[in-house]
Amino acid sequence: MGRPRAPGLPRGVDASRLGRALALARASAQLTQAEAAAVSGVSQTVIIRSESGLGVPSMRTVLALARTYDTSVEAIAREAGL
Repeated sequence: MGRPRAPGLPRGVDASRLGRALALARASAQLTQAEAAAVSGVSQTVIIRSESGLGVPSMRTVLALARTYDTSVEAIAREAGL
C-alpha cells in the first residue's frame, strides 16, 4: 500500500492541477522556489515535487505556502479545480 493520505485533502486530488495552482500562486508572489522554502519553512524539495505534480502535499504544507504567498488555501483549491 502507499503512504497514508494527509488529513484535510479530498480524495482524488489531481496532483498536477494542484501543483500548477501552487506554482501560479508562488509566481504571483514573485518568489523563487528557494525563497519560498526559506520563508515558509517547507523544504525546496517538497515545493519542487508538489509543483511538478510528483506528490500531493499535506494540508499543513499547503497552508504554509498559502500564507507565504499571501493567499488562501481556498484560492489555491479553486485554481486547482477542487
